[in-house]
Amino acid sequence: MQALPDPRTLQALPLPDRVMMTDPTYFDVETVQNPHMEGNVDGIDRYQARLQWREVADAYRSVGMPLDVLPPEPFLPDYVFCANQTLPLPSGLLAGGPAAIRSIMRSARREPEVPHVVRALEHRGVEVQSLDPYLVPRFEGTGDALWHPGRAFLYGGTGPRSTEQAYRFISTWTGVPVVIMNLVDPRFYHLDTCLAPLDESTAVCFPGAFDDEGLEVLRRCFPRLLEVGEADAMWMFCNGHCPDGKTYIVQEGSAAAADVRALGYEVIEVETGEFRKAGGSVFCMKLAFWSV
Repeated sequence: MQALPDPRTLQALPLPDRVMMTDPTYFDVETVQNPHMEGNVDGIDRYQARLQWREVADAYRSVGMPLDVLPPEPFLPDYVFCANQTLPLPSGLLAGGPAAIRSIMRSARREPEVPHVVRALEHRGVEVQSLDPYLVPRFEGTGDALWHPGRAFLYGGTGPRSTEQAYRFISTWTGVPVVIMNLVDPRFYHLDTCLAPLDESTAVCFPGAFDDEGLEVLRRCFPRLLEVGEADAMWMFCNGHCPDGKTYIVQEGSAAAADVRALGYEVIEVETGEFRKAGGSVFCMKLAFWSV
């Protein structure tokens, strides 16, 4: 078992204060990069995708979350999933102000997305640092690196998209403890597909995506851990997002939504079916970051 501090005893951090999304004009499934894409190549309804994207954006606006929209980029069909290109950090951990760590995408087709998000963050006053690609094979930002809400503590997913080397550097640079979470089911290729932290004590997860050690970590770190079934997990229920510690924005239609409401959260259910064809939903479609 990894050495594991109680996250709630660690340095307090503010929650991210802004959200970024990318215009979905060029969104498509052109190749199979994860199991969810199988059978969906050239199968996107662009009109429905636009409506669904607006529904997610409106959900963030409805809870008062400032939203920045990046312009679309041709030839980048996965760019709409803007959670993957960086890991944002709050002020004081990596720089005097807000910062971010640039991703190293596994797929060469997705690597050109990274500079667009980097420039957008830098334009908003975020200092961006880079990992050494000769030492870190791959790292896909907040797709795999999730903050414990309100604390200087990271969960680092390892598997097909990110490797442990990245987290060693991030922890050394920032002094932030990182606990490694090994992903064991290829259907849950990013940590954000199987784990959704809601607040300091509460998270939603799919236990089948983790090895025994990883699941024990989650049970120790989150006294209120809602473990959902495979059907809800495949419906992307764990790919929701709680931007304020009170509201869970998530794909509609999961039985587990009632369980989250029973814990005292407002649940905003949205339709993201076109994006689920590519293996993503609400969390993948946004980047939460610190602007001050």
